[in-house]
Amino acid sequence: MNTSHRIFRLFASPVILAIVLVSTNLAQVEAKKEPQLTDEFGGIPVEDLLARLDRFANEIRQDESTNGLIITHGPEGDGRGSGRGLNTEFVHYLVKDLGLPESRIKTIYAGRYSSPTRSLTRLWILPQGSELPEPFSCSPDMERKGLLFETERLEIGPPEDCSRLWVGSTSCPYFESLTKFAGFADIVRQQPESRVYVIGRHFAESAPGTWRRLADDYIQELKAHGISENRISRMFGGYLQSSEERGPEEAQMQLWVLPPDSPPPVTANLEEKRPEKPRLIGQAPFWLDDEVTIPKLFDILGGFPNYRLAIVFEHDMRETEFVTENNRRIFKYVQAVRSDLLKRGIGKDRIELTKDRLPPLSEGDVRTSLGDVRFWLLPPGTRLPKEALSSP
Repeated sequence: MNTSHRIFRLFASPVILAIVLVSTNLAQVEAKKEPQLTDEFGGIPVEDLLARLDRFANEIRQDESTNGLIITHGPEGDGRGSGRGLNTEFVHYLVKDLGLPESRIKTIYAGRYSSPTRSLTRLWILPQGSELPEPFSCSPDMERKGLLFETERLEIGPPEDCSRLWVGSTSCPYFESLTKFAGFADIVRQQPESRVYVIGRHFAESAPGTWRRLADDYIQELKAHGISENRISRMFGGYLQSSEERGPEEAQMQLWVLPPDSPPPVTANLEEKRPEKPRLIGQAPFWLDDEVTIPKLFDILGGFPNYRLAIVFEHDMRETEFVTENNRRIFKYVQAVRSDLLKRGIGKDRIELTKDRLPPLSEGDVRTSLGDVRFWLLPPGTRLPKEALSSP
């Protein structure tokens, strides 16, 4: 073997090894540049959604060289519950609540989902230099007619978790319900000649007008999604079967879309019955500033000018500093409700305040109440019933 061959053999092996190692490292780098799908979800409770976004934010923070990508399929439009609207809310929470830089979050609206009233969101981690994943496309049926949306609604204000996510919301259902609503509006926009019916039903024990106030909320939501009010009819669908599990704030709401020549889905002349006995029309902890209670009370009293309102508020008889302060705050809230109704023109002789005295507890007992305030509607000639109070 000559000298040149020995020199080649001496240096060839390390060079080849180095080339192999470099190639392997480059392949690993290339593999790391692939986008990573970390989560996907459709309609889930808000609490679950927030937990998933929290987890997503933590994954983004783990590597400063990565970004987050949110791809959402959902209804067309820009309002609440639409595909773009969902992306906007997700980014708002990640940036405003969790403190992520907005520059590290990208969004793609990928068009409608396979069902026009549903959504699918996928959360991706994007390494530096990676290409965006390709969304899939769907062709949902946008000519659907009939009953397209049905849900139970509570005429109350938003829980804390809801207000953290849905800015300006006065209700907090599963966010799937918001998407169903946006999808319904999307279908209606694709059928410009069709008519929309908002049908409400509630219980015989419900607060008067519960179905109507919720129907008005639905109409405002439809208008926000671009549906003209002259295409919408609001109708009372009758009474639901009574249930001990239901409260005075609950109603069942339906949204229908029908051809212009189709008859309404319910009898057109159904009307609510006037309450003949005292009726509980609402209750809430005094600390729930829900922006619903006072307008609701005013609406009911305006519809029944000869009826009175009894505001029953709890007064704990225990003598502790905490209880005393709590009693003071409850009474302050009740006075504020009364004052607001007076400013709106309700006569002071139509509002009575009743203190519900809660006796001291026996040893070992626990009081779970946090200061509920209850509102009773009293027809002419009636008085507050005994069951309105916790103790005689």
